[in-house]
Amino acid sequence: MGSVPQAAAVFGALAVAPTDPTRSAVSSNQPSSAAAQNAALGYCGGDCAIQANFPSGMCAAYAASMESNGGSYWGWGTDANQAIAQNKALQSCRNNGGGNCVLSAEGCNR
Repeated sequence: MGSVPQAAAVFGALAVAPTDPTRSAVSSNQPSSAAAQNAALGYCGGDCAIQANFPSGMCAAYAASMESNGGSYWGWGTDANQAIAQNKALQSCRNNGGGNCVLSAEGCNR
């Protein structure tokens, strides 16, 4: 019996701008962790910073809320299931004080 070839590992990263939490980006299916981080930072631009890395078979999601009082809140989540990652991001945003949290970035690795 022959062996089943293993899928190549892929990587993803989430970047967020600390001065504007509504600006974010997710990269996925990159050949290395460094490539994933560079792609996310490139998509996000400016003063963005990496907030999370995620491996093969995982998804990441990011949610942010801009409040009428000028406050901004955000949260992120990861999971093998995209819907669960989204729910984790929204819940994290709410737990951090956001009242109007919406998803603004998400992605999944193969």
